[in-house]
Amino acid sequence: MVTLKPGQELKLYFKTKIVKEEDGKIVNRFYGINAENPDFNKDSNTVETQVHVRKLMVNKAVDEAEAKTGDTLTYKLTVENTGTAKWVETLTDKLTDDLQALKTEVGSF
Repeated sequence: MVTLKPGQELKLYFKTKIVKEEDGKIVNRFYGINAENPDFNKDSNTVETQVHVRKLMVNKAVDEAEAKTGDTLTYKLTVENTGTAKWVETLTDKLTDDLQALKTEVGSF
């Protein structure tokens, strides 16, 4: 129960955490409910926060559809961030036991 005398104001601060990774807006407002006097319910203004997320599209291609033991295959991995937030992580491509890593090149295309 909160009591405010004329001219008094109450400031309430609270922290929240965004738990859903989704582009868009979070729209929020205060809903004041007075159980003793439902006709006196008050809502605040609406506030909005733009949420930015990282969203990756990954494509892997190989230069040869057919090969034999001893041949060299060149794989191209394309990773594009189509989201609205910066993406900083480590990329790992685990090769199968029948492949041996020879050379890796990194670049922006």
